[in-house]
Amino acid sequence: MVINSIINIRKIQNIARENNDRLYYWVEDPNVPAENNFAKRELRPVVMAERWVLVLILWLEPEQGKF
Repeated sequence: MVINSIINIRKIQNIARENNDRLYYWVEDPNVPAENNFAKRELRPVVMAERWVLVLILWLEPEQGKF
């Protein structure tokens, strides 16, 4: 368990090292926002639609929703 955690931490560290210039692009360019709220707002309608489809499937056909 501990070994898997260490391996996962090292993977994340490697990703950060390999993409350092991309991770902090917003520091160099003031026109780039430091957060991704715009992207989240753009995706929200799609996510909500997916949830409603799942709710409708489970409500209309409860046998399909059993795992």
